[in-house]
Amino acid sequence: MKTNGLGCFRVAALAMWAIGAVLPAAAQSQAHYSSSELRKMMREASTADQCRTLAAWFRGEEATFRGKAEAENRDYERYKTTVRTKAPTRADNARSQADSYSNKADKMAALAARYETQLAQLDPSYRPATAASSPLCQVQQPQQSSVQ
Repeated sequence: MKTNGLGCFRVAALAMWAIGAVLPAAAQSQAHYSSSELRKMMREASTADQCRTLAAWFRGEEATFRGKAEAENRDYERYKTTVRTKAPTRADNARSQADSYSNKADKMAALAARYETQLAQLDPSYRPATAASSPLCQVQQPQQSSVQ
């Protein structure tokens, strides 16, 4: 049976549309700001809500870059043992990308901390979520019994 290349393209396009239509809204919840909008927001951040928005956005970006860095590190681990056929190798590229993403994540974390600090000054009831305060990261302290 003869297949039409255009028909396969239509099926693939329909499948991509269907996948995009059913993606959860949570995956698309991170607002996208242009660089000029972001700079304007950073300049004008004077209320607790503005600082909260910026801190949350920068934390989201940090998580995105950390995820990308982890993916590149996995690629690096996979490619580092392959035979070198050219320079730079896939492992070199993966390591470079991982470093770049890690640096971007660190910058986003610093900006988020800046706005969290500003938010804490504007709203004394605000407590930033930290890894140390997470119940999964808490270490149980051994109980000391007092012998008398």
